[in-house]
Amino acid sequence: RDSMWQLEEATVVNYLKLQNCDAKSRKNEKVQYAFSKAHNEENTLRNHKELCEVNNLVEFSKVSHSAFYAKNHLSLFELKMCKYWTDKLLENEFELFSNPDFIKSVMAEGCGKDFMDPTEVFSLRTTQDFGDKDSCNGVHLVGGASLAPFVAYFARNILTNADTVLPVTMFCVGRQYTPVTSPDTDM
Repeated sequence: RDSMWQLEEATVVNYLKLQNCDAKSRKNEKVQYAFSKAHNEENTLRNHKELCEVNNLVEFSKVSHSAFYAKNHLSLFELKMCKYWTDKLLENEFELFSNPDFIKSVMAEGCGKDFMDPTEVFSLRTTQDFGDKDSCNGVHLVGGASLAPFVAYFARNILTNADTVLPVTMFCVGRQYTPVTSPDTDM
């Protein structure tokens, strides 16, 4: 447990200090030190979307205002970050877990999501395999790295000797999908 607390205090807390990617959370700090002699002020005020376009790091899709594909250095950076954090967490005896990207309506509701609200969770169209969201038998895209698939795993399994098995330190490498309702968000 001590090693887990040390990991949390040393790395996770710093990771949580990263700024969000919306227009309201952009830092407007001045650059204190720059390598170039003449610093251009407009470069420091670019948002994430503008920086990705200028540096050819993202390909935006016409499917949705929030759909994009990482390219070049950004995609390599994502892979390296995933590997780095996976190695660190495994070193600290966390258990690697593989979660589904989809959950049923009951799990969304159990985790505090309003599955009827399209601004909270993506809902799939009705098929022969599952119902629509109005029937409370819908399927929703949340991403394997979100909370709900972890909860779904434990909701479906009986733990014998739970006092000896829990707490469990687990992690999942993946994505978390959240609807972006406004096209004028930063990314």
